[in-house]
Amino acid sequence: MTFKARSMHNEEVVEATILRELAAEIERLGEAFCKEPDVIDRFMTELQSMDRIAQTQRALAGLIEAGASPAAIDAAVLDAIKARYAGKRRPAPPILKRKDDSDVF
Repeated sequence: MTFKARSMHNEEVVEATILRELAAEIERLGEAFCKEPDVIDRFMTELQSMDRIAQTQRALAGLIEAGASPAAIDAAVLDAIKARYAGKRRPAPPILKRKDDSDVF
């Protein structure tokens, strides 16, 4: 049995692209804020959150591009992403039966 490589739908390409663009934008904001020592002192936790958001967006973009396959989930860099997808993996498609009880794939 041979399997075709999964191709992304246009919507998935757009979603992944948007997530990557937003990640880059929030990183640029964080870098701008980090140029001000008083901002770093007052908002370190928030700046770290901005970095985490960008990392999560990139990880989600990668999962979208990979079709959220079990292998892509296992390879996800962020444990938070793995935890969210744990138990939410797509079940195998049901095997349909013909009237004569032979399998249809």
